[in-house]
Amino acid sequence: MSSQFGDEGAVAVVALDSARAPDLSGEVGIDSDEVVGSGARIILIEQYRHPLHRRLWELPAGLLDIEGEPAQVAAARELTEETGYAAARWSVLLDVATSPGFTEETVRIYLATELTEVGRPDGEHEEADLRVVRVPLSVAVAAVLAGRIVNVMAVAGILAADAVLRGSAVLREQPDGAIASRGVDSRGVNSRGVNSRGADVGGAEFRDADRGGDHPWTVHRGPGAPAAPPLDGSAPR
Repeated sequence: MSSQFGDEGAVAVVALDSARAPDLSGEVGIDSDEVVGSGARIILIEQYRHPLHRRLWELPAGLLDIEGEPAQVAAARELTEETGYAAARWSVLLDVATSPGFTEETVRIYLATELTEVGRPDGEHEEADLRVVRVPLSVAVAAVLAGRIVNVMAVAGILAADAVLRGSAVLREQPDGAIASRGVDSRGVNSRGVNSRGADVGGAEFRDADRGGDHPWTVHRGPGAPAAPPLDGSAPR
């Protein structure tokens, strides 16, 4: 069974508002003391989800359902439409396959910082009933681990953003525009399967060629089934 939205994919946004914007330019992020000092707060929305018959805490998000619209542009649009904020800085945080056992949907999650309140347009349909809040990122992390935030995109995005800010993970090397212009995919891999450090990571099997590096992973349409991307340090049992 495949999702009717599988071919388009979707985007979500970890939007961080802070009294002092964290410096994300370094390879190892910033240390935990600086994170605490920055007062980083994440913007979440509360939205009713009929399959669960309850409201959930989620990230601003939406489908890539406008033909030709780049993923980052879609993410910026969704952020404003759902929260009333715009962001000056955007980074690719991670991609997730929401439930690959039965749907094709993949989601690109962005980290957005340097926020400005620009006003939220009148919502329609389910967006008309959204509640927007700002909470400390540390509170959101605790809520994930306590089972109070269960939406898969929110769980992944919150934990990934916390890891980046604490210096235990790094953001992807290229912003989306550079990815598209330099012919590399969302992992910094060019058409020969070589990343920016000169390592061969699998070639065409893992390229986002169909999306020009600006969208999450797409469904493999060629023959056979490519192996999962290699993991550093992995060893057979």
